[in-house]
Amino acid sequence: MRKNLVMTGSLLRPRPFEEKRAVALAIRRHLIPKIIADGIKPVISSRFPLAAAEEAHALVESRAHKGKVILTI
Repeated sequence: MRKNLVMTGSLLRPRPFEEKRAVALAIRRHLIPKIIADGIKPVISSRFPLAAAEEAHALVESRAHKGKVILTI
């Protein structure tokens, strides 16, 4: 089930200014400090050298990974 997770968002453009301001303040207060302190990191499943791109692609197609599949140069 988790493999088919879809993230959705919404636009703030049609929202009232005060609501946009509240969202911006919440991001600044809660999210940015966690990013700066490395509290939010991507899940990395595996890393492959660029020469093994075909193998990495096969892993992604198999859907047997949990997290990012990274090609390194």
